[in-house]
Amino acid sequence: MTLKFNGIKNSNNLLLKLFSMYLSNLFVVLCVIVAISLLLFSSITIECDVLGISMQPTLNRFGGEKSDVVYVNVDNHNYNYGDIIVIDTDQEAIIKRVVGLPGDILDIVRCEDGFFRLVRNGEIIYEDYIKIDSSINLETYFQNGMNETLYHFQNLKRDKPWLFNNDGKLVVGEDSLFALGDNRRYSQDSSYYGTFKYSQIRGVVEEIRYYGESELKFYLNYVGSGDFFDIIIYILCD
Repeated sequence: MTLKFNGIKNSNNLLLKLFSMYLSNLFVVLCVIVAISLLLFSSITIECDVLGISMQPTLNRFGGEKSDVVYVNVDNHNYNYGDIIVIDTDQEAIIKRVVGLPGDILDIVRCEDGFFRLVRNGEIIYEDYIKIDSSINLETYFQNGMNETLYHFQNLKRDKPWLFNNDGKLVVGEDSLFALGDNRRYSQDSSYYGTFKYSQIRGVVEEIRYYGESELKFYLNYVGSGDFFDIIIYILCD
């Protein structure tokens, strides 16, 4: 007795046919998952080109003319230390990293190893994302660029004294953030402008597409990583 399936008369061909149907259905399901995840992703994020070098080495590591792209969640207002955010200023939108939250007391000091560093609520903060210039012509305390941050910080103390307490330390106000660029040597940030109000913040960077990476590869990696499940959960729980 032989099996017959759409004109195929042997079990081997039947198995191949079933396997082919399985792969076809799987492909359709994957396409649907990709389409849904990208639709959800685009519904809560905006795409922004990164300009300049103020966030090196995290962003635009190949230079300011070879821009990375960030995808900003405009509905995320739950800010945490280390978040990269997009901020509206009077001149332009800028991208910086959150280092101070409401109620924090901030200062900049020179440490025993020679580096200038941020002090938050009495604790020295070691930031491994800061760009370090290891040129032998630079003294240690210049290498992380915090000397420039300190310079602006001191000017800020003169120009906006209401941001500081009696000890000369900056106090982050309610519904405000203190944010700095990772390339402290070339960054106009909170040390320059002062704290940023929540109303100035467009959102938190959710994903980064680095210069030279194709959009197709980026989206496939995004779906493959399972990050879209976080987006689905975020939307359902919002």
